[in-house]
Amino acid sequence: MTALYVMESEVGVKIGISKNPDERLRQITNASGMQVSLRHTREHESAYAVEQNAHKLLADKRRTGEWFSVTVDEAIAAINEAASAIEDACVSQESAICITDAEIVQSLKKDAEAHFKERLRHIAERYRKAERLLEEVVVWRVIDEIFEASPVPVAWRDDSGRKGNRR
Repeated sequence: MTALYVMESEVGVKIGISKNPDERLRQITNASGMQVSLRHTREHESAYAVEQNAHKLLADKRRTGEWFSVTVDEAIAAINEAASAIEDACVSQESAICITDAEIVQSLKKDAEAHFKERLRHIAERYRKAERLLEEVVVWRVIDEIFEASPVPVAWRDDSGRKGNRR
């Protein structure tokens, strides 16, 4: 299951999601070169939706990307509020937010599969067209070679030895 996390550094507080928050912490620390600490994690079946809602709740305090100018407690409160809102909407069946992350991934996979099949159709059609063109080129080359290789009677050559009309 995907976990929401809160990380803290000298630039602010980050709210994100990951299947492995400890590994994500290592990646961010290595990439940024600054000291980052993992302050909170919480698993949720709709972690992506909770993350998006928490970001909206803190939009006026966003620094950049998923980094905010808030305290760790404010970030945790935003996650809890976002999770409660989603859970309440799901209980009353008022929202499409009730879709779990697994359902979102399944939907994305279906979309990607359809897109991939369409791209394959286009590639196959282009391949068939190229194959037809290649066949035409081969036929014309064979025809050219046949006519180039056919002997021209001496009577049809001019004094320079080139082919041409006899005068």
